[in-house]
Amino acid sequence: AAKLLIRPEDIKLYDAEAENIIEGIVLKMTFLGSFCRLFVSINGLLENVLLLDLPHKLLLRDAIREQSPIKLAIAPKDIRYFLEPTHA
Repeated sequence: AAKLLIRPEDIKLYDAEAENIIEGIVLKMTFLGSFCRLFVSINGLLENVLLLDLPHKLLLRDAIREQSPIKLAIAPKDIRYFLEPTHA
């Protein structure tokens, strides 16, 4: 088995030049000063939750709140791939 890991600060809001687009629903938002931590469900599955940090001003500008649909972008260079050890 393998895992894909992405730092929360490397996930951005969708823009026209983005290569990898992920759509989801904001489950929860936690205000942390100048930024908010979002928990986003991917494909409506609670097992597929992304954690990301976005500037608070950006969330206000785009009217993003809990239960909002959201489009995210992840640059290929920011994706880390790890193989999990197998036990024989």
